[in-house]
Amino acid sequence: MKKEQSVLEIILKYYLFTIVFPFFLRFNISLSKFIAIDNPHSIISELILKFNQVILFSGVCAALFFLFKKKWKVSIVLLIVPFIMIIFLLSSSLYSELINEDKIYYYLNKNKFLEIIKKSDSVAQDGKGKLVKIPMIGNCIGCDKYLVYDETDEMANPKGSFRGIDYVNIYNRVTKEKMTEKADKVLINKVDKNIYTVCFCLNIWE
Repeated sequence: MKKEQSVLEIILKYYLFTIVFPFFLRFNISLSKFIAIDNPHSIISELILKFNQVILFSGVCAALFFLFKKKWKVSIVLLIVPFIMIIFLLSSSLYSELINEDKIYYYLNKNKFLEIIKKSDSVAQDGKGKLVKIPMIGNCIGCDKYLVYDETDEMANPKGSFRGIDYVNIYNRVTKEKMTEKADKVLINKVDKNIYTVCFCLNIWE
């Protein structure tokens, strides 16, 4: 009688679906977000996400194939393990630290940003160190995204005052006026000494 495969043996045997595909999907998501920093409507970014859908579909088809062949254990492993891997990679701080889209974008454009910071006047209202806000196109939904240079490093304090720049620009479609509203949430990502990418956000889902 043929010995039944263990879960680990199945994972290793079908590593293309259980290990490689989840990493590839996560990398593609990071790549798509990186491209979208400059152009949120990039065709390349959309094609990458479409390609991810093809990968997901092929994984489901593989699981259904083994289900059709009555290999229940293999089918369940091919459905559950990749899903768990993708969730882990999306939530992993280690992966985010290694593959940080904002940091990569900053270092690719570092000289340009440093020149802008050097030439820009400080927007600080507290009389302290230089503060510069550079608008960025980004993928923070319901947020205004900036590259912020802060000599005082107040941006590093998630419970701080953010030196009074934590406001979101809102366009009123009725009055056709631009207004500002204090941010409900601030997302901070340090990319260099005294330099951060910061998203000032409103709770649009509430």
